[in-house]
Amino acid sequence: MHKNKLKFLLIQPWISYRGAETVSVNQCYYLNKLGHEAKIAVIFVDWERLPERGDEIEYLLPAKFLSQACSRSRFLLFLLGPALLFWVVLKNISNFDVLNPHNLPAVWIAALLEKIYGKTVVWTAHGVPKKVSWEEKKSLFEYLVWLFGASKFDIWAVSKVDLIFTVSAKVSRDIKKRYGKDSQVLYPALIETKGSLERLPKKVLALRNKSKLLLLQVGNLHSQKRQTLSLEALKGLQKVEPTASIIFVGDGPDRRYLESLSEELGLSKRVFFAGFVPQGKIGAYYEVCDLNLLPAVAESFSTTPLEALSHTKISVISGETGVLEIISNFVLTSNINPDDFMRKISSFIKKRELFAMKAREGRTFVVRELTWEKYCMQFFDAVNKLQPREVSAGVYDKKYYRLHYANATEPLLKERKVRLERALKFAKIAPNLNVLDLGCGNGELSVMFAKKGAKVWGVDYSKEAVVLAKERRKKLPARTAKNIHFAQMDAKRLAFDDNFFDQIICLDVFEHIYPRQLRKIILEMKRVVRPRGIIVVETSPNSFYLKPFSLAAKKVLGIKRFESDQYHINVFNYFRFKTTLQSLGGRVDIGLYNDGHQFFSSRLETAKKIPSWIKLIAGMVDFAFENPFSEKIILSTPLKIFLAHDLWGVVHIRKKV
Repeated sequence: MHKNKLKFLLIQPWISYRGAETVSVNQCYYLNKLGHEAKIAVIFVDWERLPERGDEIEYLLPAKFLSQACSRSRFLLFLLGPALLFWVVLKNISNFDVLNPHNLPAVWIAALLEKIYGKTVVWTAHGVPKKVSWEEKKSLFEYLVWLFGASKFDIWAVSKVDLIFTVSAKVSRDIKKRYGKDSQVLYPALIETKGSLERLPKKVLALRNKSKLLLLQVGNLHSQKRQTLSLEALKGLQKVEPTASIIFVGDGPDRRYLESLSEELGLSKRVFFAGFVPQGKIGAYYEVCDLNLLPAVAESFSTTPLEALSHTKISVISGETGVLEIISNFVLTSNINPDDFMRKISSFIKKRELFAMKAREGRTFVVRELTWEKYCMQFFDAVNKLQPREVSAGVYDKKYYRLHYANATEPLLKERKVRLERALKFAKIAPNLNVLDLGCGNGELSVMFAKKGAKVWGVDYSKEAVVLAKERRKKLPARTAKNIHFAQMDAKRLAFDDNFFDQIICLDVFEHIYPRQLRKIILEMKRVVRPRGIIVVETSPNSFYLKPFSLAAKKVLGIKRFESDQYHINVFNYFRFKTTLQSLGGRVDIGLYNDGHQFFSSRLETAKKIPSWIKLIAGMVDFAFENPFSEKIILSTPLKIFLAHDLWGVVHIRKKV
C-alpha cells in the first residue's frame, strides 16, 4: 500500500476483450487493490465480452440508452461517441487527481479538459495513429477514425500531456518521431488465463488427437494480425508434417475471408475458427496447442506470447511486435513471409525438447517479473513524481509582504480594501460567532471581524504572516485583542475540533495551493465548520482572463515566468471554482466581480525589467475592459465568466452532525 493515495480516472472509448482495453481493466483493478481509487470513463461496455476482472471495477457511463445506441451503431458511435465521452469525463473530473487516457479519442478529451481543470494527464499509448488509405479501410468508421487520429489536432493534444507511457520501445520511437516527446516504457503484465480441457469444443479435441503439431493464433481476425501468413505457412508445412492443424481464437472483419482462403488452400479440415473465447476459458487452448503464432504487422505489443509462456508454450513471433523486446530469449523470431515463418515452425518441430526447456524458463520469467502489482507500482511512482507537493513557506517572507502590502501600489491598496469590505458583506459577521480566517496573512480581515464582536482564529502557512498579524493585534484595545488568536498552522491538519466554527473565510488562498493538497484542505474545512455554517471563499485572478494575456506577454518578452508564477500555481476559472466548492457539500452561490481596477498595469507598475511600451499596452488593455461602459456590459452578462477578475463563492453547509 502506498502512503500517498491518488485518484485516477482512466479513459477508454469502450471496454471489450481486446488488448488495450484489457490493459486498462487490469490497471484499474490493481490500482484499487494497492489502495488508490481508480475508475474507467467509457462510452459503452461490452458486458458479454469483458476481460477478466472486468466486472470487478466501476465504469462511468453516459445515459443507458445513449450508451446502448453507440454500442449497436458504428455511425452513432462516430457521431456521438466523442461528445458523450467528453461529457462523462467532464461530469466526474473534479473527483480525480490524474486523467489517464488510453485509446483515441481519450487523449484529445483529456487535453481539452486539462486546460480548464488543471489535472495531471498521463497518456498510456498503445500505438501511434496512422492514416488508413481508402483501399485499406475495413469500414468507413475505421477510415474516419484514423483520418482524425492522424490530424494536427492529435499532435496538439499530445503536446498538453504531462507524461507518456508506452507499451514498448518500438512505440516510444514512434512517439518521438511523430510528437517530438520522450516517453517511458511500461510493458503490460501477464494476464492469467485458465480453462478446462474437458470443455473444449469437440472439433478442437479431435484436431488434437489427429495432429502431431497443433498451432494456435489468438487475436482479432484482422489484416494487421496476418492470419493469412499462418494459413500459408500451414499449407507449406503439409509436406513436413501433414497432420499439422491450426486453431484461430477471436472474431473480426476478416473471418469470412479467412474461411474462404482455408478452403482455397485445401485446409478446411485442418483449420478451426473458435470465435470469441473469454479469458476465463482461453487457457485451455494454450494448454492443448503445441505452438503459438503471432505473425502480426506493426504490432505495438501483444500479451498472447506471455499467456502462452505462462502455460509453458513457445511462440513464433514476427520481428515487428513490441513484446519481442522482453521475451526474445524465449521465442522464435520470424520475418513477415510464409517461407521464413514455416522454417521457424519446422525448427520447433526438430528441437521440441530444447524449446520446451525455453518455455519453462520463460514461464518462470513472466510469472515472476511481469505482474500487475509491479506494473501499477511503477505507474504510480512515475505519476507521483509529477505531483507537486506545496509552495515553500519561505516564498512568503518579509520581501513578499513588503511588496504586496507595505509597498503596494495605490490601485492594489484600493483593491484589497474593496475585497475586505466584500468579505464582510458576504460573511454577515455577528457577535460571539466563532470564525476561522484561513490564510489570514497580516491579520487585516481578522481584526475587522473581531471589531464586529466575533471570536476569530487566524491561521496561516507563513511564519512571517503570523508575526505581522500578532504585531497588528498588539495595537488593538484589549477587549478586541482578546477575541483574536493567531497561529502558524498547516491547513491540511487544522488543530480544531469538529464543527467548531460558525463561519470560515478564505481570501486569496486557493490559487496558492496545488490541487492535490487543496482537496485535503477542503476536507478539513468541511470537518471544522458546523452544520448550516457558512464558508466564504475568494480567489483571483480568473484564469480565463489572465492566461491569454500572460502567455502573450511572456512570448513577447522572451521570459518563462513572472514573479507571481512561483506562488499562483493553481489559478481558477468559473467552472473549476464551482465544482471545487461543491465538494464542500451545500448550496453554492458564485459571484464574479472586479474588486480592483488597472488589473495588469497595477501589477507591472513597480516591475523594473518590463519595458515601458509593455506597461503602456497593459494600461490600454485595462482601459478597454474596465471603462464604465465595457465593465457594465461584462459584469451584467455571461461575459463575466471570462472577463471578470475575481471569483467569490459562498457555501451554505449542509451536513449531518
